Amino acid sequence: MELIVTATRDEVADFTEGRDKVDEVLGRPVFGGEPRTLVTGVGRTNTAACVALALERYDVSRVVSCGVAGALPGSALEVGDVVVGTHAVHGDLGVVTPEGFGGTQHLGFETTEGYYNSYPLGPLEVEGEEGGVATVATVSATDESAREIAERTDAVVETMETAAVAQVARLFGVPASAVVGVSNHAGESRGFDFETGAEALHGALTEVYV
Repeated sequence: MELIVTATRDEVADFTEGRDKVDEVLGRPVFGGEPRTLVTGVGRTNTAACVALALERYDVSRVVSCGVAGALPGSALEVGDVVVGTHAVHGDLGVVTPEGFGGTQHLGFETTEGYYNSYPLGPLEVEGEEGGVATVATVSATDESAREIAERTDAVVETMETAAVAQVARLFGVPASAVVGVSNHAGESRGFDFETGAEALHGALTEVYV
């Protein structure tokens, strides 16, 4: 089976409507149907723990990270657009030096054998823009922080979970993909529109699974 992973139920409320809760992972709900949908809670720690236990429990052929996301500077994305991830990057994992930010490769530590901050993502048959997905612990609500994340990661959107999904999937040898709906522009003029981002995501998911 395929497993959809999202941080909050609201991001996939329309997609999971009418689907029964069939299980729990660390107290987090799993909704049935094909694919199953796991709601992990916000952030990389919740996501990594839940995905790891789910992959131990279920026979999963692909993990799909999804949710709403902020468009990074230089992307030309608008609220309501859909992005299919090409790679997921830990955007704030590493070291800050007088010369600037350096990822885990700068420190000489792999996050998974053969990988540092960035993990490849597989394609999805969804109409949308392709690009990198940065994962951060702190959302970029200033123009400076948004520019820094864009420059560090070569990504077009930022989330708080995607790289964790990709990393854990790699540890288990399971393919990972990602699709997000753009809910805002990262930076000071955020204009956060959760509903529009979630609607865009729902449209993308139904292209694949309905």
